[in-house]
Amino acid sequence: MANVSFSGLNLSGVKIPGANLTSAFVDYTDFSGSDLTGANLKHAVGLDTMKTKDALVEITKLTKSQDKSIKIDSVIKALAFHPKNAEIVAIGCKDGSIRIYDWIEEEQIMTLQEHSRAVLCLDYSKDGKYLASGGDDSKAFIWDTSSYEIMHTLSGIPNGVTAVRFSLDSKKLFTSNGEEGSLFICDTENG
Repeated sequence: MANVSFSGLNLSGVKIPGANLTSAFVDYTDFSGSDLTGANLKHAVGLDTMKTKDALVEITKLTKSQDKSIKIDSVIKALAFHPKNAEIVAIGCKDGSIRIYDWIEEEQIMTLQEHSRAVLCLDYSKDGKYLASGGDDSKAFIWDTSSYEIMHTLSGIPNGVTAVRFSLDSKKLFTSNGEEGSLFICDTENG
């Protein structure tokens, strides 16, 4: 069960002794009355908000994320965490690049360089298959996260793209430029 998200779920009373929850998202998860004896929550995100009232919590290898510092040679404008891999963060920069990092290992995995101006917003689809980016260059891109290749380009959005957000089923991408109150909708698969 490593790299899964239980964010905000009510899992009270579950019996998962010895479960491998490495790098899981457990923020605001209710494990009240559960059996988590020997569970591995190493690098889990949200331990400080996890509810464990009356739970059997003899957790092994429990480590809250230590303070980490990733140095970027550009101003950071946007962040998005991968929903299926808690260690991966996309960082949108003023120089137009998107840096994909493993923040646990503190190492850069790759740089995506398609925007000609600042990357203002990022969003991963809930299923983790896509990353959307929007920039001050009036473009939005949909990236396939298996290869980080561009699937679709939306261009000509006036005044830059200030917001990108996938629908809950990951089938649509909503973008906005904020200033004109316009919302642009794109089909994720067909553009």
